[in-house]
Amino acid sequence: MRTLLRRSAFVLATVLAVLLVPGVGATASALATFRALNAPGPQRAGPATPPLPHDPAKPTAVVVVGNAGAVVSDTLAPYEILAATGRFNVYTVAPDREPKPLTGGLDLVPDLSFADLAARLGGAAPDLVVVPAMPDTGEATNEPVTTWLRQQAARGTQLLSVCNGAGVLAAAGLLDGRPATAHWLKLETYASDYPAVRWQRGKRYVDDGKVVTTAGILSGIDGTLHLVERLAGPAVAADAAKAIGWRHYDTPVPVTTPAAMPDAVAIVNAGFRWNPAEIGVLVPDGVGEIELASVFDTQGQSLCRGPSR
Repeated sequence: MRTLLRRSAFVLATVLAVLLVPGVGATASALATFRALNAPGPQRAGPATPPLPHDPAKPTAVVVVGNAGAVVSDTLAPYEILAATGRFNVYTVAPDREPKPLTGGLDLVPDLSFADLAARLGGAAPDLVVVPAMPDTGEATNEPVTTWLRQQAARGTQLLSVCNGAGVLAAAGLLDGRPATAHWLKLETYASDYPAVRWQRGKRYVDDGKVVTTAGILSGIDGTLHLVERLAGPAVAADAAKAIGWRHYDTPVPVTTPAAMPDAVAIVNAGFRWNPAEIGVLVPDGVGEIELASVFDTQGQSLCRGPSR
């Protein structure tokens, strides 16, 4: 019996020793990958773009991105929906026009800087501002965005946060005293960090008049269509949903909170990245922003920094 126990202990120690080296390496790789999730691409000047069309008869809707970037699906999905309506001037905006990193490895060159937008609108505020999740929420680096958001809100701009973009609004003090929601994984943290907000669970979106907040990822599509319906009518929202292939418009979708466990696949992918080289994504004519985001969001959420910028 003692011999059997010794052999078992030896086998166990051998297995642990064999697993130790790759385990340590995987842990280091995973931590580095998590830190690099919002890493910017190589330094380069923003490209010159032709003048964007602007119809002063249409309301203006913008998707704002911070200097540290934003989540790719939160940014591109509302943009495509709003553009599909044909009823808005739609732009991406940021403090400046330098490339901003989106999760998954895609860099975005904003259409306009804050100053460009103000000049284009003759000093007026945009009618709608969409706020995606940003990696530096609550930090000093995000102050240009939160300051700008407070200025637009004070002038009556409609605000829409997507997923953890609610944290950006909360950090700006724009959700104090309001009901709001966000991604289910962040609600407890936000409840602690921003106790003046009346955080709601089990909601795909929460409409509090001048501020609409949405829950995780695809809930942003519901929230955007909800605002399109309010601003342009149900027929326009239904047409936009059809244009992007969203079959759930005007259909109640149950909200089920999953178990509070991290994505095991994401952790394994982060620990054992099989191909660190850059790859490309072909974008032929007819590919929309949501389809593009689906590729890069998969890369971002599986924590594999791969696609070329």
